[in-house]
Amino acid sequence: MFSLKRIFLIKAHMIIAAFILPVALMFFITGALYTWGVKGGYSSDTYILQLQQPMQRNKEWLTEKVMNELAQRSIALPSGQAKLKTAGNSFYFEWTGSEVDVLLEPRVHSLEANLTIKRTTLHRFFVQLHKAKGGGSV
Repeated sequence: MFSLKRIFLIKAHMIIAAFILPVALMFFITGALYTWGVKGGYSSDTYILQLQQPMQRNKEWLTEKVMNELAQRSIALPSGQAKLKTAGNSFYFEWTGSEVDVLLEPRVHSLEANLTIKRTTLHRFFVQLHKAKGGGSV
């Protein structure tokens, strides 16, 4: 009877370790490289959007606008949370995720906006997961 429990514990330990070791290694490697300034990169595309009305400081309106623009370009939504950020008297909309980051900011002309879509490299993808940017989307 004692040996049965021991075999079960050994198998359970091996199964759990098989899942935890890769995750622990990912956190260790990305954390160490991030500390040394290696953060991974992006490939970015910027588009000038023509708006029907000036950008509003309304997170729901901005989220809907970005969702429509990403759908038109057949790009999946970012997996993280959308945020409305202020910078002095101005503001911008940021939506980050593990694979895609989106930035929507007003231009000088009030009926235009810059939409920047940044796709992560493989290393940056793991850094984003390390930073918990791969959570549920809106």
